[in-house]
Amino acid sequence: MARQPRSPVTSVDPRQIVVTATPGAEGEAAVEAALAIAARSDAEVVFLRVAPPVEYRYFRGAPPRPLLRRLFHGGDAVLDEAAARAWEEGVPFRRERVAGDPAEAILDCADDVDADLIVIGQRSRWGGSSLARRVRRRTSRPVLVARSVGDAEGRQVAA
Repeated sequence: MARQPRSPVTSVDPRQIVVTATPGAEGEAAVEAALAIAARSDAEVVFLRVAPPVEYRYFRGAPPRPLLRRLFHGGDAVLDEAAARAWEEGVPFRRERVAGDPAEAILDCADDVDADLIVIGQRSRWGGSSLARRVRRRTSRPVLVARSVGDAEGRQVAA
């Protein structure tokens, strides 16, 4: 009898999961998937928010502080929502906030915590996310792409 191939998620039994905490349905899908896996495997989840890099060459001197604050702390609500869900489900978690290239930041965070799994959200099933592709190409760690799908009215919802 032929053996059924095992899913990389169930065969990994992760202890550390890095998940991108982004606004929108794709971020919700990623958080939901990471928390479900973490609850089954007693893993810690690292919610990662990556702020866009600031190109100093576009400013005379340093960029204005309000702009820097908005770029760096703008996603705090997403981190707070993810942390609240983890708390409710009894899943241990950490929040990390960094600025820079998203793929580099995800890979650096995964290296820093020795992640067993990386979870990234994606908007639709067709075409794929360039971020997910960049991360998958540059790591040997398992990468789970959690997809959101359109509801009956075309809105994006977590899958």
